[in-house]
Amino acid sequence: MASERNSPEIYIGGGSPQAQELAVKQGNCWLLLFDTPDKLRSRIKSIIEQGIEVGLRGSIIARPTREEAIEAAYSLISTGNNVQYNQNS
Repeated sequence: MASERNSPEIYIGGGSPQAQELAVKQGNCWLLLFDTPDKLRSRIKSIIEQGIEVGLRGSIIARPTREEAIEAAYSLISTGNNVQYNQNS
């Protein structure tokens, strides 16, 4: 824990209204997935005004080819971020 803090920081992740509300009531930071600046600006304005920090979460997908990377990205989306690894890679 940082010396300037007297309690652990709590990061709340999720894009739902419930996650946003929980971050405001119980957290120090609301974590969101990357999006365009215009979309993020409209979502986070009121959160920042309430004194809650906002963080962005993203993923880097590296594969030998672009096609394999795209396939892995779609796999993450379709499985709800439960990573499925190819035993042969």
